[in-house]
Amino acid sequence: MRGVIQELRRTDIGELTEELSEVTQRIGPDIIEVYNLETLGIFHREAQRRGTSLRMGRKGEALYYRPRQEHVARFHPRRHLPRAQVQGREIIDFYIALYRLNKDMHWLENTAPHHALSAVLPFFGISATLPPIEQLALLSPYIIESSYLLAQLAPARLQEVYRMGTAHLIDRMLIRNNLIQGYAVPKPSAPQAFRGGRTALFTRGVYDSVWKLDVTAMYPSIIKAFDLWPRSDELHGYEPLLARVLEVRFWAKKKRDTFPEGSRDYNHYDAMQTHFKRLANTFFGYLGSPLYHFNDPGQAAAVAAVGRELITHIEHLLLEYHCRGELTLLELDTDGIYFSCTSEASIEGLVQSVAEILPEGIDIKLEGPWKRGYFKEVKHYALLNVLPPRETLTVKGVALHGNQLERFLATFIHRGLFIWLQGREGWTENLKDFYQGLRRTLKERTITLEDIVVRKICRYNQEDYLEQVAVGRLNRQAHMELMLKSQGAYTQGDVIAYYV
Repeated sequence: MRGVIQELRRTDIGELTEELSEVTQRIGPDIIEVYNLETLGIFHREAQRRGTSLRMGRKGEALYYRPRQEHVARFHPRRHLPRAQVQGREIIDFYIALYRLNKDMHWLENTAPHHALSAVLPFFGISATLPPIEQLALLSPYIIESSYLLAQLAPARLQEVYRMGTAHLIDRMLIRNNLIQGYAVPKPSAPQAFRGGRTALFTRGVYDSVWKLDVTAMYPSIIKAFDLWPRSDELHGYEPLLARVLEVRFWAKKKRDTFPEGSRDYNHYDAMQTHFKRLANTFFGYLGSPLYHFNDPGQAAAVAAVGRELITHIEHLLLEYHCRGELTLLELDTDGIYFSCTSEASIEGLVQSVAEILPEGIDIKLEGPWKRGYFKEVKHYALLNVLPPRETLTVKGVALHGNQLERFLATFIHRGLFIWLQGREGWTENLKDFYQGLRRTLKERTITLEDIVVRKICRYNQEDYLEQVAVGRLNRQAHMELMLKSQGAYTQGDVIAYYV
């Protein structure tokens, strides 16, 4: 992907607005990347104030800009992301693209929004001393490329793809296939409850030398291996689409493994393969959802049943090794099993034994070892990985992530786990010092407001919430009580930030 960095040199906002229109027409870019689209809104408002418009289209058409809508409230504004579009060009909000990718990679845990760009730079070996515009230009190929590849598959503009949910993209692609061939689009099937994947916690605590035996792309592989396609897809568009997504994912994964773990190129291809992994896994969720035209809850139930049977067979085999004392079973997480083992001979024999019982089209991968792991509950664990020259911590589960807590508490949990699992000499004193320092910032009130607020989604409307509380199904919740007192400033689906 080629790019042009253009610095605007005027100092007056009015002159800058004119220069932006002139530069866009002269360079003629296909894609315009803006870090935080609200910056473009400043120029748009200035142009309106002058009685003109930003002429940024392919033939000089005016920019359409819809600002973020805010309802003034005491605690936190209700947010609707800004939109911008112009004829013949794609406008990318780099800030949103970065956060969408972070859903897969978890690079920005406990990072304030205005620090997002600088927090990602180390993963790609980009110096924080460079001007922000150069940082953006160097990061762009890594952050945007996954959406760019997906835009070649989906009937959607690039500026829509990076904002859109993956299931909606699948639906669009299947609808396009029917319309091109002159077939009607089916109505979504009625919702149907079915049992999900198997999970289990075998033991709690801290263990050394942790491994994971993972079924590669389990649900997509089961769909392919057992021909569990949506029955309403009479033109069979679902099958080649899933195959193409898996092809891109495995290509990126293969490229990733040619680079040293933790390097810039490794992180680049790891982000890409993880993005397409999530898209591939969405094909299973698409089957079970009542929102999409080619859904098939019956087939989704069949896929889940095969997955449970498959992982149970692997579990029983590992139990034999566990009973012989060759490994310790830790946790089963839908498509893989964590265990602790220090014997390389046992691990090699285990992988070979599991591979022999798998159906054709289903593969496994051994991941690890992690130096140490802490297992608390099902899908709640922390893994310490050694990536010279540094150690990293992977955390899963709301109780350990602390995403629903104040940021200072989430930071304390994450840092505390890191110090604990490192287990270095004097770790108890280090943890105590960290706690005392955090306590001191609270006592002296030097902590920032951003560190003590809690953000929660209003999951109910006013009537449903009050009804659930009245019948005893819900306890009163602070953020929902704030919604009730906001006089309509907040509604169901909004995020409220508050502190106690």
